[in-house]
Amino acid sequence: MWVGYILRELGHRWRQAATVILGIAVAVAVVIVIGGVALGLKAAQSDAVASLYGVGTDITVTRPAAPGSAAPTFNFGKADGASAGGSTQFVQSKLAVARGLATSDMSQTATVGAVPSVSSVESVLMLDNYDFSGVIPDITGNLPPASGDGVAADGPTGADGAGGSSFGVDTFSVAGIDVAHEADAGPLASTTVTAGRALTIADVGQRVALVDEAYAKENQLSVGGPVNIGGVDIPIVGLVTASSTGTPTRANAYLPLDVAQTLSGLPGQITHVYVKAASASDVGSIQQALKSALPETVVETQSELAGSVTGSLTTANDLSRTLGLWLSVIAFAAATLLAALFTVAGVTRRTREFGTLKALGWKNWQVSSQVAGEAVVEAIFGTVVGLALGAVSILVVNAFAPSFAATLSTSGASAQIPLTSPFPAALVPVVVGLSIGAALVSSIAGSLRVARLRPSEALRSAE
Repeated sequence: MWVGYILRELGHRWRQAATVILGIAVAVAVVIVIGGVALGLKAAQSDAVASLYGVGTDITVTRPAAPGSAAPTFNFGKADGASAGGSTQFVQSKLAVARGLATSDMSQTATVGAVPSVSSVESVLMLDNYDFSGVIPDITGNLPPASGDGVAADGPTGADGAGGSSFGVDTFSVAGIDVAHEADAGPLASTTVTAGRALTIADVGQRVALVDEAYAKENQLSVGGPVNIGGVDIPIVGLVTASSTGTPTRANAYLPLDVAQTLSGLPGQITHVYVKAASASDVGSIQQALKSALPETVVETQSELAGSVTGSLTTANDLSRTLGLWLSVIAFAAATLLAALFTVAGVTRRTREFGTLKALGWKNWQVSSQVAGEAVVEAIFGTVVGLALGAVSILVVNAFAPSFAATLSTSGASAQIPLTSPFPAALVPVVVGLSIGAALVSSIAGSLRVARLRPSEALRSAE
């Protein structure tokens, strides 16, 4: 009977009820969308680490480069270059340690593997391949005669002051992978072969390469064709892509470790050791043991690597935590205020009705429960509508699939991570509680007004 009375009264005031329901629905939808985006950004941050460092990697060990480390230089002798048409063209390729990193001896891998609870280790040499090309015009035969003081007059110059010369440097990343065993940590652990085959133990010492699928498409490379690394054409045996996110993988190209060491002139050297723990509970103890055994290295866990992600992904994540929280608070505060105003206005218009009920013997708490019950029913309908609206909004966000740039500050590795926002099911009880709480708060003002009503005065004022 009481519920029927509530529904009947809401039906009589459907415009007011619809406004309150819509206000609560918008507040709920805002919380759901912000929660879904926050979960998506958190997952994207984890995907960034997995894509750049490898699924299954619990700890990475690196040695940072000394401050002031510069990019490699290109030196050319008199006999270098090819002259034709009055100009000389210079082309040179060079492999160098990736920026921001320094090398360590491979013996470090054995030290890491000897730590208790370490399940597996993967040694990697991260390199950057620099392709330099430039053209310098031959102007020595066209210099004007010397002036009277023995100084040559100004000769022809180009925009760069060198007679029209031009230079360019293309760079891509190369990872030397220890293929002596199957990788269950490190860069290739998070990849899927999309064409050709993977690197195997049979490739030790062989000049063969895997290439990132996105990089291959961009540079028109294919399985069976060559990729020039360090000035050497190396056959491509497979294409790979990130299995977790479809984003670019840790490197543009992958070589057997010993081949990468030979081509770069870094025999027996590595830049990374990727560690997989026997159990998640062992990660902390392994990290402390590695810090003690290798004091000159940087030992980072997955969670610490996630904290080192920078770029627009981090900016969006920070924004969702700060602005998102305030938007949620403001939305529910506005919904509560709107419901309170309509509740007080409704009580004022229903003075005669409530006065009659009190004259018939209703207690203050019974009349107040009627007001609160109507507010709660409005909150329940508003929550249902808001959850549906939030779910649709998340589908729209996922349909447009925005991407964010993610860069690991510790290594400079970067990738574009697409945002996929899940429906935050864990927030459903929260928004239900907030909606009902907002309804009860909004009903307090109306209940206080009802409590002050005297039946005789209410009936006289309504005449």
